[in-house]
Amino acid sequence: EAERVMTALSFWAGKTGADDPRTRDQRMADALVDICDDALSRAELTPAQARKTTTSLVIDFPTWAGLADHPAWLDGYGPIPAGLAREMSARGAFRRLITDPQTGHLLDSSPRTYRPSAALKQYLIDRTRVCDHLNCNRPASLSDVDHTIRWADGGDTTRANTGVPCTRDHPLRHDGGWRVTRQPDGTATWTSPAGHTYRKPPWDYRPLE
Repeated sequence: EAERVMTALSFWAGKTGADDPRTRDQRMADALVDICDDALSRAELTPAQARKTTTSLVIDFPTWAGLADHPAWLDGYGPIPAGLAREMSARGAFRRLITDPQTGHLLDSSPRTYRPSAALKQYLIDRTRVCDHLNCNRPASLSDVDHTIRWADGGDTTRANTGVPCTRDHPLRHDGGWRVTRQPDGTATWTSPAGHTYRKPPWDYRPLE
């Protein structure tokens, strides 16, 4: 059973692009979280249980801005050093709560996370129904969620900045020299290494005449 778990984690960890800065052990740990997230997205959780799956990082504004080094608080763990808190905040794997150090009152609550929510992922699947790369018709339900503007470059996990290329076409952006832009409605414009552009609009749900 343990060998099956390690084989599954190794498989999912190997699906990332060549420019992924994480170590293999880090990718495998994140893969385990992704598998659990997927299981939770399919489970019928009560609202209280669903709230427990979202971890909050509480950090005061001067520390978040790099002007101070006050300890932060990670829900479910406790206090963490300022440097680690800033690094984790930039990674965006949980809700970030920024507070006023004088009053302790909340200044900003950011839901910004790298991993798409189950609702966002389902919306993207319904928006295109198939892989959003050119003439590929692989089901979107089997595709990856891809950031148009990379998370590391400031791209948000939003409808306008994500798409669902399949696992075969996703690496074209990282290793094949292709570029993609997306319109707010989900229309994907792919530019080949030769400079040719191709548009793929979202799924047209109008009945065929």
